[in-house]
Amino acid sequence: MDHPMDECPALRSSTEVHWTVFTPSISIMNRYQTIVRTSPACLVDNKSSSSSPLFMKDWTSMTWVAGHMNSEGNEAVDKLAKEAAEFGSSEQQQLPTFLRRQLPNGLSGYLQQIAQLSKEGNEKWWKRSKRYKRTKTIDPDLSAPNYIKVTNGLNRRQTSVLTQMRTGHDTLNKHLHRIKRADSPGCPYCLNTSEDTTHVLLRCWKYAALRHQLRLTLKRKAYSLQHLLSNRSAIRHTLNFLNKTGRLRATYRDISAELIDDDKC
Repeated sequence: MDHPMDECPALRSSTEVHWTVFTPSISIMNRYQTIVRTSPACLVDNKSSSSSPLFMKDWTSMTWVAGHMNSEGNEAVDKLAKEAAEFGSSEQQQLPTFLRRQLPNGLSGYLQQIAQLSKEGNEKWWKRSKRYKRTKTIDPDLSAPNYIKVTNGLNRRQTSVLTQMRTGHDTLNKHLHRIKRADSPGCPYCLNTSEDTTHVLLRCWKYAALRHQLRLTLKRKAYSLQHLLSNRSAIRHTLNFLNKTGRLRATYRDISAELIDDDKC
């Protein structure tokens, strides 16, 4: 029966000498120690009549060296690495054979590429949407991470009201009339005027006193629909304003929000 070492000449010859590897990486050192501790006794010394196991630690060792010590080999490698980063790769005929072909991408590279393509595809799809023209005036950066940030701390009812006000799919008469849930799109308090988000927040005379209080707090920014529906702090004031009007109470009951400190409000 052939000896296992005879089937692998490279492995057999490597055990005839002791190999010492120098590395500046602590993580590589730790990994090496783990491999040495857990390596199975799969190598058998055919020179020993007792067939004693030959472990990895019997023919290899690893030594840590400082990354910038005055080591001739280390300095030469650093120099070549800097040249490659600055001037690019060597001529193809000067490279080892296995480096002359295109190197495969790592898993993380593929995942980053997929994420980037998905993001670009979503942005193109959204800009072709019929609702992009309206929504971009309220929130130009309509991204999930940004929306999650500004709605952090709001409950489900508050988030629902905010989303509906931003998209126009709300419980006000203009939208309800469009989906045949109201006889008229008009405001119940203003003549010949559609009741939508802009009208309720900025114009309706019925809520003038409440709107005045809102403007005392937010100053000139209270005239901006984008600020009222996109700024994390101002959103809380907007929800409290809507709650005091009572216009949405039949559907959402109490939607008052706890105010937060924000100098940018």
